[in-house]
Amino acid sequence: MGTRRKFSPELKAQIVQVILKEEKPLSQLSSEHGIHPVQLSKWKRKAVQNFSQLFADDRKGVNQDEGENKRGSNG
Repeated sequence: MGTRRKFSPELKAQIVQVILKEEKPLSQLSSEHGIHPVQLSKWKRKAVQNFSQLFADDRKGVNQDEGENKRGSNG
């Protein structure tokens, strides 16, 4: 058996961004990066499931965007 390859979170994010743009088929991306299409699908699914966390704020359930909009309208 071969050794497992490790991919940085940055590389995974870049590849998932390309997948979401749907400019290239998954099979082509798989060939270009040497990553099985099933693995690419897993990364995409994980990213999509966690999108809501990008906008979450730990402070009392306040949405960060709402706070930014309020601050932005005052200045």
